[in-house]
Amino acid sequence: MSSKDPSRVLCLHGLMPSVMSSVFVEIDIINASGVVGRYSISELEGMRVVRGTTQGGRYQVLRNAQHVRQTSSHSVFVCLPLVGELIIQQHGRRSGISSGDIGLLDSRDEYTIDLSDGSDVLWLSFSPTQVEARLRGLSDNVGRRIDGSRGVGLVASKFLRSIGDEVENLAYSRSTQINLAAIDLISAATSDRDASHSFPQVKASRKTWERACDYIERHLDDENLSPTKIAAAIGISTRYLSDLFASEGQSPMGWVMRRRLEQCRMALRRQPWMPGIVTSIAFQYGFSNIPSFNRAFREAFGRSPREVMPPNTQQSSAESQYAN
Repeated sequence: MSSKDPSRVLCLHGLMPSVMSSVFVEIDIINASGVVGRYSISELEGMRVVRGTTQGGRYQVLRNAQHVRQTSSHSVFVCLPLVGELIIQQHGRRSGISSGDIGLLDSRDEYTIDLSDGSDVLWLSFSPTQVEARLRGLSDNVGRRIDGSRGVGLVASKFLRSIGDEVENLAYSRSTQINLAAIDLISAATSDRDASHSFPQVKASRKTWERACDYIERHLDDENLSPTKIAAAIGISTRYLSDLFASEGQSPMGWVMRRRLEQCRMALRRQPWMPGIVTSIAFQYGFSNIPSFNRAFREAFGRSPREVMPPNTQQSSAESQYAN
């Protein structure tokens, strides 16, 4: 196959939480001791593709606040039932997802999933940072059904299904374009759904919020970024800016902090540790106080900046030679 890591297949007689957590994120499984499951797992650049088929009864997946606290690396999950149906619940929303429909879940919050007997579900997982850069209002779209029977939803559904069908033939070097195309189609499908029942004022507010987010993305390295500066740049009052972000469950600077930390974590994961590199990356994304950055990073991800970095093999080799 062409992907960097070969697919692996798990055949399970009884779905154990520890095993299922290794495939997805930390979760509990309820009423699944008699369920037989087969999970095919493939890794692409920035995307994990899992196809899970189960027999032996209905069961429930539960992710609670303790699981969220224990997780250092989060994901946005896209589910596409191929056979059967499931019910997803998150942020107070409960939606039935039938064959061909699309659902979204964010591991940074609690959720539940009820799966029918004889289900066959395709799961794609992406980093929240990658999704939020292309799908504005993620928190407003989790726990909702995207109709996969018509319009952009149908196009997105068929594209996601094709990823599952062809994952072993996809070139790893091209998978970044593929997962960005998938996110863009999902984003377009959510916009298509909202356009069918949104009032003009609601759509205008969303557009303004998107403009604010775009400005923030372009100025994450500005340590003087502030609500006043953001509001002035897009021509609104600071009070209206605060109201827009409150509708998304955030404050403007809370959003800035979250996006900066996510960008720092992505940069740190690509960079082997060496003296001064953490400080350099923190400064690059607008953090001028390193002790405060370290505390915020650990609070957000449960690990220190250095702990998410790959080991410096060259340094380790040199130290080993010196010791010998």
